Amino acid sequence: MEPNKNPEVSPFTKFCLVSLSPLTAQRSPGMPMDIDSPWAMQESSSTNNPQRFTLFDQGQAIQGKKFACKCRKTYCLKLYCDCFANGEYCMGCGCMECKNIPECESERRVSITQIMDRNPEAFHRTQPVITKSCNCKRSGCRKKYCECFGSGLGCNSSCKCEGCLNTGESFQ
Repeated sequence: MEPNKNPEVSPFTKFCLVSLSPLTAQRSPGMPMDIDSPWAMQESSSTNNPQRFTLFDQGQAIQGKKFACKCRKTYCLKLYCDCFANGEYCMGCGCMECKNIPECESERRVSITQIMDRNPEAFHRTQPVITKSCNCKRSGCRKKYCECFGSGLGCNSSCKCEGCLNTGESFQ
């Protein structure tokens, strides 16, 4: 199968993400209700069914995406996939047989539920802590092997890098 090469979002996907009401899902017994997680579960406005919850996806994949995954065997439904782990759909990525797309929402939701049952903290975003400083020489601290850049933080005064391009104001 060919890689998922969708440089633009289809009109149908835009319609689904913008104008349709949020998807609903049944809450499983092990599913936590954490509003800060990217897969936040909140009670639905319907009062006749207390077990009904609304699943809000943070569809930030359309604008401002900073990475593209290249998943080959996981269908982009594991935490190895940067898009999936950040609560975003794969759009314009180089992945194969991707199921992290709006058209496969039911499979995606099942995978999220299974991951949350095993580890309720799986999708919590925490600020990474850098315990070491980097010593980059020629990369300008713009490669993933730079500990600061890989953690999503700018280099600090304890770094011994040369020609650093990963400063607080230029890092985005």
